[in-house]
Amino acid sequence: MTVKGSEYEFACDLVVVAIGTNANPIIGQTSKIELDKRGYIATDETFATSLAGVYAGGDIVTGAATVIKAMGAGRTAARAMIEYLGLRDTDAVYRTPAGPESALFGLDPGEHNFVRVRTA
Repeated sequence: MTVKGSEYEFACDLVVVAIGTNANPIIGQTSKIELDKRGYIATDETFATSLAGVYAGGDIVTGAATVIKAMGAGRTAARAMIEYLGLRDTDAVYRTPAGPESALFGLDPGEHNFVRVRTA
C-alpha cells in the first residue's frame, strides 16, 4: 500500500540493486567459489565457502528467504570468522589500544600475524 507523501529523495554516489529471484550465473564464471546444484554459493554449517576465509550468507546461499534468516546466517558466520582469525577477546575491538605493545583483538603483539589497518 502506498502512503501518499511518504516518498523522499536523497543524494548518493552509488546505488546497489540487490533484488532478484535467482543467483547471478556470473558468480560461477568469474570466481573459483564452489556453487551448489542451484547455482547458489555452497557453504558449510558456519557459512564458510570453498575459499579459505570467505563466508557467505543470505539469499545467495539459501535462495529467497527472510531478512531474519539472513541476519542469523550473519551472526553464525561472524562467530566462525572470529574463530578462523583466532580472536579471543572480541570486546577489545571496541577499545582503543593504549600503545604499540597493547593487545589487539585479545592477541599479544608477538602473536599478530596480520597487518594493522587504521581508518580515519
